[in-house]
Amino acid sequence: MFFLDYINDGVYGAFNCILFDHQQVHPYVLYMNGSFHFSGTERLQPSSVWGPTCDSIDCVCPVTMLPEGLRVGDWLAFDNMGAYTVCAASQFNGFGVSKVIYTIGDGHGSRETLTVLKAAVSTATA
Repeated sequence: MFFLDYINDGVYGAFNCILFDHQQVHPYVLYMNGSFHFSGTERLQPSSVWGPTCDSIDCVCPVTMLPEGLRVGDWLAFDNMGAYTVCAASQFNGFGVSKVIYTIGDGHGSRETLTVLKAAVSTATA
């Protein structure tokens, strides 16, 4: 079975680098089941990741493996998105430009980065 996962951003937003720069992005789990600690023991399933617009070109990642238990509210991360992704974003089909969370530190597992992301989760779920 092949799953289609939809995210809040797509090729008309921060992922415009896929269209303009032929970037290939690779999602990974950042936050799942209320935790920033993803054990990696979750069974993986073949998936594709799509933006929110219902436009057939809004494919972020055509083939990837994602956890079977991924649910609405869990977060995927994408490395190396770059500074110019958001400035070229549009509001196609009425979707707003994504909120950017700037972090410092050494990768998504660093204390500084996790502090900023935990604050963002608290705000999003309040």
